[in-house]
Amino acid sequence: MSTLHASAPHTLGQEEAQSRIKVFMDQAQLKLSGGPIQAPGVPPVSGTLEQKWEGNACEFTFTAQGQSISGTISVLADKVEVTAKLPMAAMLFKGKLETALTDGLAAILK
Repeated sequence: MSTLHASAPHTLGQEEAQSRIKVFMDQAQLKLSGGPIQAPGVPPVSGTLEQKWEGNACEFTFTAQGQSISGTISVLADKVEVTAKLPMAAMLFKGKLETALTDGLAAILK
């Protein structure tokens, strides 16, 4: 397994940043239940997304095509950090996933 890291700064305050991340996660969960989704630079995927928030941290598991990506989202006062364990099959897309995730976080926190 390989570890994926992404982060994006923000000036929203911790509460607003967390609210935006939660809305995004809820929307992603809903979209996944309706069929494949696609992020820029990565193939379309169908799967499930589970999330559990405790304070300013979210533990998540995304499962698709028999593979799982589990990780943590930490909403800090000035940035959001994501760390996840990638299965071997996803390692080919690690760079694209990190870029897509960093760009996605920046757009959410803009």
